[in-house]
Amino acid sequence: MNVKEHKVALRRSILEKARGFTAEYITASDRQITDNILSMPLFADARSIFVYVSRGPEPDTLAVIDAAIGAGKRVYVPYITGQGRMLPKLVESRSQLKPGAYGILTALEDAQTAEISEIDLALIPCVSASLSGFRLGYGGGYYDRFFAPLKGRKRRFLANGNGDNTRNCTCLIVCRSELMSETLPTEPHDVRFDGIVNEKGVFFV
Repeated sequence: MNVKEHKVALRRSILEKARGFTAEYITASDRQITDNILSMPLFADARSIFVYVSRGPEPDTLAVIDAAIGAGKRVYVPYITGQGRMLPKLVESRSQLKPGAYGILTALEDAQTAEISEIDLALIPCVSASLSGFRLGYGGGYYDRFFAPLKGRKRRFLANGNGDNTRNCTCLIVCRSELMSETLPTEPHDVRFDGIVNEKGVFFV
């Protein structure tokens, strides 16, 4: 079994596990993950965030979106522009979220877009994640392509100075603790993100 086949099999297995979660677990998990995100100094300090709009078994992000908008932050959500391609588009209230590609709620077509350099904090969905900072996604490649320019660039507050090899954006995978994996199959194009948020806390790589 090659890496791609391993990913397909693992994705199928983990999604099947997620479908078996009780409503009680999902509600408690959503609440704790939301609390952990909103209590982060990174969230408090961020002027702009890029956050997925949850669907299916993914940890809920609507409360995070509401809190960020209420705090006066600029909130961007994924807007799919083509196969494997997306842009961050601005939402200024939850009422602006409309069904888009794959039925996922997204911003209005004419909403303002942003560059990665304008985003302070990114919250990224997954099927599974490892504490080493890798994620197993849904196979479309949207997030790996979008965040590819950040590979190898240090977060600015961890770097010495403000040189060209630094970046502002801190990228965190949001994953339920029951769906974490000790290791994940990876390919050269896979992006290693800065950390993970789950019910148990925030874990940086």
